[in-house]
Amino acid sequence: MVCGHIHHAEIRMIGNVLYLNDGDWVESCSALVEDARGHMEILRWATPSQTRVPDNRTKAPAPALIPAQV
Repeated sequence: MVCGHIHHAEIRMIGNVLYLNDGDWVESCSALVEDARGHMEILRWATPSQTRVPDNRTKAPAPALIPAQV
């Protein structure tokens, strides 16, 4: 589940659902990104250059690959 708006940016498991909230770009200056391997991470604008801020709630586990049902 991916959510956003003016909430606190966070990645966590709720039961067996991966909850991703990108926060907002105006007040918390955060964004949700996915790398080429499918890892999700929250980036926070901390300085004039983009900086990754370590946080135990901003890294998602690697996704499980599930074949498409045809």
